[in-house]
Amino acid sequence: MSINIEQESNHLSETKHKVLPSISRDVHKKLQLLAVVCDINKTQLAGGIIEFAVNSPEIINWFQDKYKVKQKERIVPFIDSDGKTIYKRNI
Repeated sequence: MSINIEQESNHLSETKHKVLPSISRDVHKKLQLLAVVCDINKTQLAGGIIEFAVNSPEIINWFQDKYKVKQKERIVPFIDSDGKTIYKRNI
């Protein structure tokens, strides 16, 4: 059986995956209020925040600094010509 990697990749990129973070009461209140004023549900807002974060080189680097990721193990995020964030391993 042969699988076309491009087709598989396209299918996987369209698939939604559930992530259930545990958040503090304060963060929950803020998320709830922001969702109300943006007129979307909390799950959509949380998903948008996560999507924004993992596609923002500054935020990616901030987390790697916070968790003291060794230089040789870091992800190097960059924006390609299509405006998409790409991750490269520093290995």
